Amino acid sequence: MALSIFNQFHKQGSTAIETAAKALSEHITTAANQQDALSNTQWNLLDFSYKNPQSIDYALRVYHHMSSILPVEVKNDYGFGEDAARRGLAMFFEQQVRPLNPYVNPGDVGEEVVERDWEYEGAEYANATFTRDEVTGNLGKVLQKILNLHEQRMKTIVAWTVEGRAHALGVTKAGTGEKAHLPMHFSGLLKPASLGHNVMSPWSKADFVSGCVGLRAAAKSYLNECSAERQEELLKSWKQEVAEFLLEGDQAAEDAHKKFRDGDFHVKYHAALLLDNLINGPKDETSEDIFSLERWIL
Repeated sequence: MALSIFNQFHKQGSTAIETAAKALSEHITTAANQQDALSNTQWNLLDFSYKNPQSIDYALRVYHHMSSILPVEVKNDYGFGEDAARRGLAMFFEQQVRPLNPYVNPGDVGEEVVERDWEYEGAEYANATFTRDEVTGNLGKVLQKILNLHEQRMKTIVAWTVEGRAHALGVTKAGTGEKAHLPMHFSGLLKPASLGHNVMSPWSKADFVSGCVGLRAAAKSYLNECSAERQEELLKSWKQEVAEFLLEGDQAAEDAHKKFRDGDFHVKYHAALLLDNLINGPKDETSEDIFSLERWIL
């Protein structure tokens, strides 16, 4: 039901945000189980964003306005009314927005690369490798697995962007400054080896892109929440560390995951977009700008 509300009023443009928010609030308030209805609305916010990434800001504004008018009788583990909606969404981000999980169906073809050993020498994490027999004898399943993995990678990127834009728009905040959920995720992608064994899965291009895009969504807001001194230090650090992803070969920093990114234009491109944001801002980029065709398609 919540997804249909997002979709229905989206077609009417930004002027329908208030109307959509009222419909969403009524849907939650009149539900037999209000807590489940609110939780499902958070999932539907992501579902809508997966299909309409340029309209993430619209969906978040609807949710934000809905939160402000939600009656106090609606409650969950995080509070009543507005607190239930906003704090609940922050916890939803922390619990559900995660690095890529590359396990996709069909499971009887392809081999997922999910090794957690930092010395792993195989193909890039979050990919799937196929045998010649699978490609020639079971092509339909191979193609479906590739499409499913693409969907999983895209959903990861969109989910982190939703979290970043929610922070920038003041909808909810899963932490503040460099200790917020998204910047912590990004820091792990810049220096994966420093996290040690078995803390997170190996470096992945899909996760790196999600970190770059998510940070572009709220770079200014995250930095503004730090002290003036720390802002300067953190901005300098981000610029230097992201710039490393423009280099390759003997010029690039050595780590266990260099082989996965070395020479990859897609990695360079998203690093360049983030650097442009940090150098000429920092900025909080809108979802429409982030997912515009002229900047997204390679």
